[in-house]
Amino acid sequence: MELNCPSCAHLNRGFVEVCEHCGGEIGVFWEIESAALEHLLQARHAFAQGDAASAMGHSLRSWEMKHTARSAAIAALAAVMLGDLETAHLWLEQFDRVGDQSSDTQPMPFGPVTEQGTEQG
Repeated sequence: MELNCPSCAHLNRGFVEVCEHCGGEIGVFWEIESAALEHLLQARHAFAQGDAASAMGHSLRSWEMKHTARSAAIAALAAVMLGDLETAHLWLEQFDRVGDQSSDTQPMPFGPVTEQGTEQG
């Protein structure tokens, strides 16, 4: 994974506790990144189970931690599944807003999902 330091914007690669450029503490930001990704995986698992309400809840928790195109897209899809087209439209606007500027570049696994929502294999 990659993470831009919030202090100096240096791109740090790998899970480092301090910024390689300015020495700023970034360990907590890695924890937030991981938690946001885990909620995205849980949302995907909820979709696989046909549970739109849980998919929406997990995508919203992910969005609260980090505004990414993926979390907005999952929220939009969940809203469609729930029959709330107005909310889906609002989430698609958020998707458009963050889509080009998102640092959400890591591939999301698309294989079979386990009980915990992570990829098997």
